[in-house]
Amino acid sequence: MAVAASVGGRTALRSLYTEGTLKAMRVHYLDTALPAMAFLTIASPGGGVLQGDRLEVDISVEDGAQLHVGTTSATRIYSMPQAHAEARTRFTVARGAYAEFVPDPFMPYAGSRFAGVSRHVVAEEGGLVLAEVVGPGRQARGENLAYGSWKSEMEVRRPDGRLLFRETTLLCPADGLVGLGMLGSWLAIGSLYAVSTGLNASIFDSVIAWCAEKGLAAGCSELPSTAGCWFRVLAHDAPTAHDAVTRAWALARTRLVGSPPPAARRY
Repeated sequence: MAVAASVGGRTALRSLYTEGTLKAMRVHYLDTALPAMAFLTIASPGGGVLQGDRLEVDISVEDGAQLHVGTTSATRIYSMPQAHAEARTRFTVARGAYAEFVPDPFMPYAGSRFAGVSRHVVAEEGGLVLAEVVGPGRQARGENLAYGSWKSEMEVRRPDGRLLFRETTLLCPADGLVGLGMLGSWLAIGSLYAVSTGLNASIFDSVIAWCAEKGLAAGCSELPSTAGCWFRVLAHDAPTAHDAVTRAWALARTRLVGSPPPAARRY
């Protein structure tokens, strides 16, 4: 759990509490174009998500604060023969605040079962960018879509409780993913949501064109309730999907805060 606030002209963590298998690293200031933005990295010392894990990330971003949240590497989701794992994520973004959650791809191993539940609150004049990439598994070992199930539920509301949108992604390879609304012949899926009042999907035109040149399936549109816009891509591997989502993130971020993301930095 963390609270980010604007202090002395830059964003700082006013409070921070971590325990268990998720650890928050010290914030850094990595963007020379946005020196007030804090970069927070979430690490998993255990190396991945195990059977029965219950993970929770709860972050509040106060008025005037700008916060980037990422991960140290791909999230490995290990085999789970008896029980699923669950992750709950919540961002509360105040008026005049901006937050972005751009984790590295999820890598579901054979037999894994994972459920992600996201419940976010974004004020009318706040901004929130959310990215998610789900890979096919350990392709180097010939493991494609061998996981048991992947579920992602997302809901975004206003502070008064008004629902902006709700979406669920459910992938169960054993039930078949070739039908309408599923993966078809693709193996990886990437999504990006830019929540900001009146943001138009035309900001993604250049990445849609890039996807077409690469032979990828991609689309975008406005979110309900004039809440912003979304982008989605289907690819044959996680790195390609991640590349497309990163390009979409750069476009949304430039429109919202005036600058694309800086070059990635590893610790």
